[in-house]
Amino acid sequence: MPRQTTTKRLTTLVLALILATVTILGLARVNERMTVRYQAVGRVVDGADRPVPGMQAVLLLEPPPPDGPQRDALFEDAAERPGGLLPDGSFAGDVVPVIGLSDAKGAFLVRATGRLGAAHAIRLGLDRSGKPPFETAWLVLRKAGRPDLTRTVSLLGWDPSPKDWGTFANRLPTVTVPTR
Repeated sequence: MPRQTTTKRLTTLVLALILATVTILGLARVNERMTVRYQAVGRVVDGADRPVPGMQAVLLLEPPPPDGPQRDALFEDAAERPGGLLPDGSFAGDVVPVIGLSDAKGAFLVRATGRLGAAHAIRLGLDRSGKPPFETAWLVLRKAGRPDLTRTVSLLGWDPSPKDWGTFANRLPTVTVPTR
């Protein structure tokens, strides 16, 4: 009789461990699916179609804060986040959002990460409406000596990036900044 009780307890314990493991793995997968990443490349030029190097760019999935200390804090927070391109071409660090810096040709790379809202979290993409989790993004550009520029960007048709960001990037329209 004691052997049968021990076997039942052991079986119950094993089943409980299996159930807990499956539940934890399932919740981790749901949590990962609730994160949406976008990566985009763009170009910034002046009124004469010359590239503007050294322009900082941040892509946001919510409206940017107004000018002033809150906007300054946005750029400072983004600048403090680690992240960058490794020699093997992959990205390192937590990047939410990241400051893109235009190069000599005016090209820049920006990344943004967002969490799905309650409606998408409940459906988890099971419906067939095809409505994207984010429809609009805001691109904020800044350079010393120039006023900040904010552009609204449509995300319709954009492909989200994988967890490691990958090498694919969506295209932003060319941004023209007024000449000084």
